[in-house]
Amino acid sequence: MQEVEKAIEVPSPYITQSEAARYAGVSLRVIRKWMRSGLKHARVNTKTIRTRHEWVDEFMRHHAQEPNPTPQWMAELSRKLKKA
Repeated sequence: MQEVEKAIEVPSPYITQSEAARYAGVSLRVIRKWMRSGLKHARVNTKTIRTRHEWVDEFMRHHAQEPNPTPQWMAELSRKLKKA
């Protein structure tokens, strides 16, 4: 009798769009927008699209924005209104 080798299941490095949205803390709609804006992804067939955690991280790092400081004119106006 021959022994049949058991296949070892290796988790796929690819994640669905829904998994990517959950991972990034955004909606599915945002993930799809990011894909149109450059988030790397793989199209398996016409309906199946996958991405990777690393690609989501890279996209978020690349598109991160520094907090916008208060413009000078707005700070001055605020000070004047407080004095009044």
